[in-house]
Amino acid sequence: MIQVKYSNDTIKEYKTFDEISDGINVISIDCSNNELTQLPENMNFQNLQVLNCSNNKLTQLPVNMNFSNLQKITCCHNELTQLPENMNLPNLQILYCYNNELMQLPKNMNFPNLKELSCYNNKLTQLPENMNLPNLQKLSCYYNKLTQLPENMNFQNLQYLYCSNNQLTQLPENMIFQNLQSLYCWNNQLTQLPENMNLPNLQELYCYNNELIQLPKNMIFPNLQKLYCFDNQLTSLPLCILNFRHLRIISYVNNEIEL
Repeated sequence: MIQVKYSNDTIKEYKTFDEISDGINVISIDCSNNELTQLPENMNFQNLQVLNCSNNKLTQLPVNMNFSNLQKITCCHNELTQLPENMNLPNLQILYCYNNELMQLPKNMNFPNLKELSCYNNKLTQLPENMNLPNLQKLSCYYNKLTQLPENMNFQNLQYLYCSNNQLTQLPENMIFQNLQSLYCWNNQLTQLPENMNLPNLQELYCYNNELIQLPKNMIFPNLQKLYCFDNQLTSLPLCILNFRHLRIISYVNNEIEL
């Protein structure tokens, strides 16, 4: 098997790929840290598993990305405004597209094996409503312009949700993530959290620097260890917090709570 590396070579054109005669055996391509503005449309690497094209000047990826064995794409630190709409990547596990100029993600994100999606520090105003990501474990969408998250986020295996530094006014009403461990929603415009948040494995809740008036009365967080809700407009804390036996840190300064 062949691993191709052209990183840090100041390549400006993709003609270098034409030198690869034995494309069927290529499993990894690293062309990061160059000056590429595009990748070839006809990349015929049937067994490609890893593609790293980060830190270039790419404005788009090939339209026909049909790599049935591709497991990881790292296309961060480019100038991408969008990703191809029909990416046929059934075995993709990791997608790093952060630090670009993305305005939106593909409407039909059908990556059944995706475990990690990092799309932070872009210009996203919303996430697709129909994301088929049943094995997603980590979603990092912070530092965008999101005003809401999809209501039907059915990510049963999600463990980490990082949506801080957006313009969110609310979170999805039905947040039932049985495996969620960390929820970072700080520095948004939230006025409340969903009343029926059933997050039995949640360990960290960072909701500070919002406009929260109250916390849910029936928070079911039996494993919560850290609660950061400072810099809000809270007038009290819910009594259910007394049932959080694993709670080690609670920070609620700069609210309107009278002790």
